[in-house]
Amino acid sequence: MAYYDNPSYIPLLQSAYRNWKQLEKKANKKFLIENGILEIAFATAIKTKINFLKKYHIPFELLNSKEMSIQFPDFFLPKDMMGLFQPQGGFLYIDQCIQFFIDESIALGAQIFSQEKVKTWNIETNGKVLVKTDKDIYQSKYLIFTSSAWTNELLPELNLNLEILQKKLVWSSACSNYYSIKKNSPCFAYHLGHDLFYGFPNINGFIKVSRHTGGSIFPSSKMMKKKLL
Repeated sequence: MAYYDNPSYIPLLQSAYRNWKQLEKKANKKFLIENGILEIAFATAIKTKINFLKKYHIPFELLNSKEMSIQFPDFFLPKDMMGLFQPQGGFLYIDQCIQFFIDESIALGAQIFSQEKVKTWNIETNGKVLVKTDKDIYQSKYLIFTSSAWTNELLPELNLNLEILQKKLVWSSACSNYYSIKKNSPCFAYHLGHDLFYGFPNINGFIKVSRHTGGSIFPSSKMMKKKLL
C-alpha cells in the first residue's frame, strides 16, 4: 500500500480499500485479493519506503536474503538487496469490477453505448452538449471525458500536450502452480536502480510481468496506431 511513485497516494489507497470492501458486501463478490506484495530493492530504497509505512501505520515485514528464501522460496534475492513484504498488498479482478459498475449503473437508470467512436462534440446555444459518434448523435447537460490516449485529439483547444506512453505487459504461461494465487503467493516488485518491474502470481494459468518505468512516447494516438501496425 506504500505507493512507489509518491507517498501522497497512500491515503487515497487506504480510502479505496475501504470502498472496495463496502462494494464487496453489496455485490456479495470478492473483487480485491489481498495476497500481499513482496518488494525487492537495495537497502536505501527500502529505508525510504519504511518511513512511509510507519507514518501511515501500514503493517510490513523486513527480510534479508536468507529470511526471504525461507518464507518466499519462489524468489531469488541477491545478498545486497532486501525484501519488504506488505500483507495488505494485492490486486483487483478488473473484469468483474467493471461489470459490477456497469450493472449498477444500468440499475440506476444509466444507458450504455459501447463500440462507438466519438467524432466531434460541441456546446450548443442552449447550453446543451452535443456529441456525434460514428453511430449516432447524443445530447446531454454535462460531458465527462475519460478518453485516455485520444484526449489530445478530442480537446485540442486546451493544449494539454499529454504524452502517450506505451507500456508492454507480458502474460507468461505457467507450467505449474508453484508460484500461484492458489498458494496465496504474493505479487512482486523488483526495484533495480531507476527501473521497476512488477508482476502477479499464476492466475488462471498465466503469470503477469511488466515494467512500471520506461516506455515509448508517442505524440498522438494516430502515430501510436501507425507504429503498432
